[in-house]
Amino acid sequence: MSTYWRKRKYYTGTDYYSSVSSQEYGDDNGIGQNAGYTEEYQQPVYDYSSYYQGNQQPVYDYSSYYQGNQQPVYDYGQQSLAYNRYQYDEQALQRYRDRRKREENRRQLERGRREREESYRQPDRGRREREESYRQPDRSRREREESYRQPDRGRSMDRESRRQPYRSRNISEEERRQARRNRRMREERRRRRRRRLFIALAVRLACLLVILAAVISLARFTMSFVNPVKRKVTVEAGTELDVKDFLKREKVKGSFVTDISKVSLDHVGEREIILKVRGKERKSRLIVEDTKAPKAESASVVINVNEKLEAKDLVKNIQDATDVKCSFKEKPDLSKADKITAGITLTDEGGNTKEVISNIEVVVDREPPVMEGIAPLTGYIGEPISYKSTLTVTDNCMGDIDVQVDSSKVDTNTEGTYDVIYTAVDRAGNKAEASTTVTIMEKPEN
Repeated sequence: MSTYWRKRKYYTGTDYYSSVSSQEYGDDNGIGQNAGYTEEYQQPVYDYSSYYQGNQQPVYDYSSYYQGNQQPVYDYGQQSLAYNRYQYDEQALQRYRDRRKREENRRQLERGRREREESYRQPDRGRREREESYRQPDRSRREREESYRQPDRGRSMDRESRRQPYRSRNISEEERRQARRNRRMREERRRRRRRRLFIALAVRLACLLVILAAVISLARFTMSFVNPVKRKVTVEAGTELDVKDFLKREKVKGSFVTDISKVSLDHVGEREIILKVRGKERKSRLIVEDTKAPKAESASVVINVNEKLEAKDLVKNIQDATDVKCSFKEKPDLSKADKITAGITLTDEGGNTKEVISNIEVVVDREPPVMEGIAPLTGYIGEPISYKSTLTVTDNCMGDIDVQVDSSKVDTNTEGTYDVIYTAVDRAGNKAEASTTVTIMEKPEN
């Protein structure tokens, strides 16, 4: 058996020479020129049989790599987990294999799930991959060969990443700046769109308002010719009505069909008015409203203790176009003799109010009424006699005074002189009496 030197390489690229027997290739001829690289494949031959002998890494045997055929030959029969200082027993090895098997099953399940999801998204992906595999039948082989040629690619990439530790951060910062610029551009475009939309809406709204105003004006102008009478007229209570108030145009002439004299303007409300314009009767609604507050003066009164007092007794000279109601703002206390004030609220039919303050003197009334203007009377036979024509009765307290005239002794059919008695009683029961005479005579002839 002859021995030759064969050029070999570590994965680091360092050249070395080792002895190889001729039986390894089955040929003694031409080993010198083919050692290290084969002319048929031009591929390096790696011997990893003694690599990783001094550490805790598994040993792989690639001694039968490229054994005279066109496809790589993998011999994992000698693969083991032999280490320099530690030897795993069979149980540890079985646990390791079980763990690896579970991980592989999990990865296969996850890969199958992803492939199914991807297939749902891309139903023809499998067909394309099969077509691509038919076009490139040796793609996987080339990828494996490339991995064998560059065994330190991963470590070199790690070293490169350590030399440029801020590369990813710089790229991220640039991406963030670009994202901010893109976001600002999108926001600016969005603002421009909103501005254009707002302007367009404003223009359309303005156009609609102009059109609406034109339509309303045209309708009013047309209705003035169609119906010259106003549909409703509002007037202040107490005012006089004029036919011109019911016409839309001054040049149009008309007259009332409704009797205006019977239309009361002293009360708030609505009434129907009929007018005759251009030879045709037309209807309108008259609305009477009261917007002016009433006017009145306060009245100072003297009243007996516990006597009934009404609010209207404390005001005088009430002026308003409608009826006015008087009410106490706060009811006064009349249970004892005193001088007090009371607030009276005047409210008309329109809801307008006026407040008046009046003085009240509460006394104990013991004075009788005073009668004045009692004098002898003269009457004629057969004619009635007015006994109270000259009579005037006053009292120190407010309230009505009951005045009675006793003329039972007077005979108006017989000439003579008769006595008449006057009796006045106030609210407190104080009584005053007075008397006079009545002379009955024959009425003289002219």
